[in-house]
Amino acid sequence: MRKLLSFMILLIPAICYTKRPLPDEAYYVYNFFSKTEYKHVADIITSQAILESGWFKSRMHIKLNNYFSIKDWLDYRCARRPIYCLKKYKSLKHSCQGMYSYIKNKRYSTIRNNYYIDLKRKRYAKDPHYVRKLKKITKHIKYRLYYAYK
Repeated sequence: MRKLLSFMILLIPAICYTKRPLPDEAYYVYNFFSKTEYKHVADIITSQAILESGWFKSRMHIKLNNYFSIKDWLDYRCARRPIYCLKKYKSLKHSCQGMYSYIKNKRYSTIRNNYYIDLKRKRYAKDPHYVRKLKKITKHIKYRLYYAYK
């Protein structure tokens, strides 16, 4: 009975993480960042893209190819309506390159726990629960990403 119970405890998280299939864009983002010095936080950065773009389904993000909601403060419309400040990229690859240069310029940590701390300290998002949501998504996707690239 104990062996069966311990097997069920191990099996339950695997069932929970398979609820939603990952879009192809998530694998691309993970693959892109796993080849940089941010390879230890590639799953967190992928979670950021998922959270910011609504699982890569937001029309605005698809239209602009900006899956990380990176702002363009040089745009004249930013003073009145910050929602229109999103940069426009040519493709997902360029969006990933934009995010890479953003986190590199802001000197985000390449260590997992420090990256979460940097997101809070440097106020990456206005949502006070952003890091908690990010951790939840990361927990959901990291098994799929890990086994896809093993």
